[in-house]
Amino acid sequence: MKHRFRVSEHALEVVATLRRELGAHVRLLDVTAGYLHAHVRTCVWLTFGHRASFPPPSPGRHALSRPVNRRWRVQLTRAGFFDARAAELLAWASAALAYELPAELPEARAAAPLSPPPRGGSSGPAELGVPVAWARGPHA
Repeated sequence: MKHRFRVSEHALEVVATLRRELGAHVRLLDVTAGYLHAHVRTCVWLTFGHRASFPPPSPGRHALSRPVNRRWRVQLTRAGFFDARAAELLAWASAALAYELPAELPEARAAAPLSPPPRGGSSGPAELGVPVAWARGPHA
């Protein structure tokens, strides 16, 4: 697993609150990059790559999902039904995580140019491989 996922302490507190209050498993879906991050312990995340689509919860489990921003979704899964306050807690968590999870992917470093930029003036005949005598001759 090359991709190492980490969140801030505040985001971990939000996730822990969802787990404690609703008895749910918490997944953060990175829709743009195509990753699913499943929270399994205090500060441990399992990361799965699912570029085509995110898998539904296992049979017998129920899920609630809400967007955090353009890039992220928070998803809760649990065995059995959610109680009435689940939607309210999910809305709170989504708003709280919006401050912690970036809406855009980090900028990729620009590729180094293949050749140095020109230093002024136009290319002369020698740079083009044309003999100087031919360029200055009667054919020019």
